[in-house]
Amino acid sequence: SGGVFTFGAGSCGQLGHDSMNDEVNPRRVLELMGSEVSQIACGRHHTLAFVPSSGMIYAFGCGTRGQLGTGHTCNVKCPSPVKGHWAAHNGQLSGKPDACKYHIVKHIFSGGDQTFVLCSKYENSLPADDFRTINETRYTCLINDETIDVWRQKLLEKNSSNSVKIDEHFKTSPKIPGIDLNSTRVLFEKLMNSQHSILLDQILKSFESFLIPQLSSSPPDVEAMRIYLILPEFPPFQDSKYYITLTLPLAMAILRLDTNPSKVLDNWWSQVCPRYFLRLVDLYKGAVVYLLSGRKTLLIPVLFSSYITAALRLLEKLHKVNQKVKHIEYDKFYIPEISSLVDIQEDYLMWFLHQAGMKVRPSIMQDAVTLCSYPFIFDAQAKTKMLQTDAELQMQVAINGANLQNVFMLLTLEPLLARSPFLVLHVRRSNLVGDALRELSIHSDIDLKKPLKVIFDGEEAVDAGGVTKEFFLLLLKELLNPIYGMFTYYPESNLLWFSDTICRESYGVTEYKNLIEDGDKIQVQKDNSDRIPIYGMSSLRIVIQSTANGEQYLPVAHTCYNLLDLPKYSSKEILSARLVQAIDHYEGFSLA
Repeated sequence: SGGVFTFGAGSCGQLGHDSMNDEVNPRRVLELMGSEVSQIACGRHHTLAFVPSSGMIYAFGCGTRGQLGTGHTCNVKCPSPVKGHWAAHNGQLSGKPDACKYHIVKHIFSGGDQTFVLCSKYENSLPADDFRTINETRYTCLINDETIDVWRQKLLEKNSSNSVKIDEHFKTSPKIPGIDLNSTRVLFEKLMNSQHSILLDQILKSFESFLIPQLSSSPPDVEAMRIYLILPEFPPFQDSKYYITLTLPLAMAILRLDTNPSKVLDNWWSQVCPRYFLRLVDLYKGAVVYLLSGRKTLLIPVLFSSYITAALRLLEKLHKVNQKVKHIEYDKFYIPEISSLVDIQEDYLMWFLHQAGMKVRPSIMQDAVTLCSYPFIFDAQAKTKMLQTDAELQMQVAINGANLQNVFMLLTLEPLLARSPFLVLHVRRSNLVGDALRELSIHSDIDLKKPLKVIFDGEEAVDAGGVTKEFFLLLLKELLNPIYGMFTYYPESNLLWFSDTICRESYGVTEYKNLIEDGDKIQVQKDNSDRIPIYGMSSLRIVIQSTANGEQYLPVAHTCYNLLDLPKYSSKEILSARLVQAIDHYEGFSLA
């Protein structure tokens, strides 16, 4: 009947219901009731409707770019006539003196923030299209022997007449894949229909047994490379059931490509849409998690190593492409599950020994591959653990070196030259920054890698970790003081960062460099901060124990052990007052 029903997003009035509301159910556009609409076109946020009986074109929705053709750039909530002289056919213009001014509408189009009207001349006009009639030439053909024969015959006729020049590479080049991946995905989705189950089984067997195993490292021609873009769109590749038989063998085939074909694939990946690229990254991230989750039961170690190496190396290849074209954010490569599936400390030690050139014979269940070789997959939690392991390793090396030297000095009867296995800083609370700089400047790089112990002058506390925590807390507070000019505040991001020029003028280049580097090396030893820990609040384990002290005593925090001594107060009010008082006077240590 030509009635128009709209539903969905309506924030710009594109539904035509005299409102900006969304509609979850089809609702008839009342302004068009009584008019027989034969064509509808939709842009990003606007709609067009053509009424052939009157030759009118109506528009509604977003008009900020003039896409409604109403003569202004405001949004319209109800169908409004598009300016111009329009007609659906010659018959509507008979007898009109200004018939030559009219445009005979053939077809209306919309896309993005644009609108198009395809017209014909009055003298050679064609009737307007009617979207309600089915034009078989615009729909997907059924592929069978008959249609294939028709295509073959048409191709032969074109070749014999030389009327069409055949593209030798099917519009494909080393820079352009020449393939519609959206159409590929639609085709594969249709194949997944249950009515094609027999055909699907045949395709899977063909892919597993013939196609993927026989992929050459040097494809015969550039169009043959398109298989590497097409296959990941096949839904079974995203099914963990086929990771071992389809997904990972495809990764191995890609990694086997010679240099030039590999560069072609990189070029094509750099041009695909971000959604496709993200699906590809997620596909092989999922494969990594699948392998790590089942490595002790799923595969023998040799196969596990080859499969996970393939997945990681392919992610590395994708990561290099993404660094150039920025398809997705860098954190999309993170695999958060790694922290729970892998002993990062052990993995880092294996990587460290390998980097040092030491040959380590893996045990029967140990992986030959180290994830630390692919740091781009580590999130903040995993990287923190890796940095802590590195710091502990360097500390241990420094301690062992000092102990070995001490033994040598004792044997040579020169005990005065013995070295402490710790980096000990003597500082005054009244001159914390200056004393810290002085103390750091007299130590060597090797000393700076030792475990840190801090002594506050005039205080009798033994540093079992808590004194160091307070040292860093107070030091950071001092360094952020504007009088030092060491940091610059950026209001647009609400962040602080090192001030290059002022710090160099205030402290000198050497001290400035030492302070930053030494702070970075020592920072990993502390875990006290007024911020939420990087592992989240769940990583904090605070123990509260009751004491027999009277109500006049304050709560006492043992920062070395995350322990809080809490006297038995008689009321919540007293408890609150004592806690606030303790928080306001949190500095200082005592053995009492």
